[in-house]
Amino acid sequence: MTVATFKYAVAKFKKSASEWLTDEDYPALQALEAMAEALDAKLSPSILSAYGVAYRALLARRPTGESVRDELEEALAEAERPSKAGPHAE
Repeated sequence: MTVATFKYAVAKFKKSASEWLTDEDYPALQALEAMAEALDAKLSPSILSAYGVAYRALLARRPTGESVRDELEEALAEAERPSKAGPHAE
């Protein structure tokens, strides 16, 4: 059985995405690998957050017929929209 680590997860991601990753993705992959190594050494909320952002950015480059839905991005956009009822509505 393989021990689950962030570094292992990145290696699996790179293997599964090898058909569509390009040279343009290399800096983001390097950052993801560096963050994975740091997270395996010591779990840090800020690094974990940055890891998630980098992973989703790479995943969004995956070629599909339709865009990949990002629930966090949708929730943040919804929260930033002004209320239709106005600031003093009950």
